[in-house]
Amino acid sequence: MSSALSFRRYAAVWAPLVSGLLIVAAFFLDPDIGASGRELAREYAENPGRIQLSALALRFAFAFLIVPTFVLIWLARRRGAWLANIAGIFAVLGMTTLPGILLIDFYDVAIYGELGGDAWEQVNNRLEDLPGATFLFLTAFLGFVLAPPTALLAAWRARVLSWWPAAAVAVGEVAGQTIPGGVGLLVLAAALIALTYALARMPWAPPPV
Repeated sequence: MSSALSFRRYAAVWAPLVSGLLIVAAFFLDPDIGASGRELAREYAENPGRIQLSALALRFAFAFLIVPTFVLIWLARRRGAWLANIAGIFAVLGMTTLPGILLIDFYDVAIYGELGGDAWEQVNNRLEDLPGATFLFLTAFLGFVLAPPTALLAAWRARVLSWWPAAAVAVGEVAGQTIPGGVGLLVLAAALIALTYALARMPWAPPPV
């Protein structure tokens, strides 16, 4: 195996583990992960140091997931090719965009901290009224959530990976969005750590053309 391929393998294997650990760190750093709306913005403004660390941890956690997703897209051939193409579209729409949207946490700190809750609420309501902002968020969010499971399904269809990592990550993605209090993020982190195990055991070879 060439050094370039070895680097790609190690990056793809360890990136989900790093992502999972960063998600756990973000969970415990967030000053009030179960809050929402104005209450959440107030907590952020009152704890700017912790929320900055939490937002950065999540940003890099989401960014690291790009690595195994694109490597699996590259590996999938034959029966998994079309699913890999779809995963690539999802990845471009979401995984290249959603990590940057976490910048909004810093805006919450700045606006609420400098101008108060009323100004923050006005800005937030105005953003919600902008269809372009809604479209940007929805495409980024859906692309990010769908890209990793689809890439894993493509790898399964191409017979380079078992079916269960796709199921585990899909459950983790759903849990991350549906289980309240941020606990779903811990389920997602566990799924990503399990993914590291699956990728480490996967046979790695240059895919046939």
